[in-house]
Amino acid sequence: MNRRRPSAPASPLGGRSAFFVGATPRSSGPEPTRPDCAINVPVRTFDEHPAAPMAPPTDAAMQPPPMDQTAPTDLEAAVVALGCFWNVEAAFGALDGVVRTTVGYAGGQAPDPAYATLGDHAEAVRVEYAPARLRYTALLDRFWSLFDPTLTPAKRRYQPLLVPQNAEQAEQARAAWADAVAQDERAERVEIVGDGNFCAAALRHQKHLLRRHDDVKAALQARLPDARALARSPAATLATGYLGGHRHPSRLADDQDRLGLPADALSTLRAAARRHGSWNAFVQAGRST
Repeated sequence: MNRRRPSAPASPLGGRSAFFVGATPRSSGPEPTRPDCAINVPVRTFDEHPAAPMAPPTDAAMQPPPMDQTAPTDLEAAVVALGCFWNVEAAFGALDGVVRTTVGYAGGQAPDPAYATLGDHAEAVRVEYAPARLRYTALLDRFWSLFDPTLTPAKRRYQPLLVPQNAEQAEQARAAWADAVAQDERAERVEIVGDGNFCAAALRHQKHLLRRHDDVKAALQARLPDARALARSPAATLATGYLGGHRHPSRLADDQDRLGLPADALSTLRAAARRHGSWNAFVQAGRST
């Protein structure tokens, strides 16, 4: 695996990942213990909270985006933390083989974490992916390509974590961590958390970058029943990747039919990808998949 990481202080994640300054993590590399497959690990998600039945799409003549209709169902999951979860969600959602992402909290023992009361948890992202198309080792490559060893978290909530969801992931995460530390001892600040727990954040935090672009959000929402469906949408996941600048704009030629977006929304994705594009991340993603 390619583990070269950015040498410049600026993080390719942008945003509040820049809060990595001046703190010491609690530990590094504890033994993960949860043996079961990620997709079967009990997690609290926003889907479990009481809610009204899903309404039909805003436009009754519209169907869900094509990639939502054909999304694979044989999935595994990974949980990572690299600072502000809004940008991390975009970075992983841009990868081929990722089906959906959910932002939330992991790595602590405090009960019922929320954005304003995280306790000892860190902001994290749960990545659901198709193992037939994407390896966990490629997700580890993505993690290490985005990790900046020159930055340390000012707050526990921005602590970088790997949260393996099964024994195989735990072994691969430990090997990748050891390799990274051998190249740069500052990689020791990354914790490997053993319990696998993850708690989803409130809906208003899901697909945050997408929600900042009204034309793209409206075009997708018109094809989906409600806010929960938008948060879980594979098309919304990929669109968020473009808006965060983590997928090369040239990929839209192949992706536009799958996304099912109108021309103006596609133009917004293209412009955002060009404006915010992390070219190092593009290169690393291409080498990993």
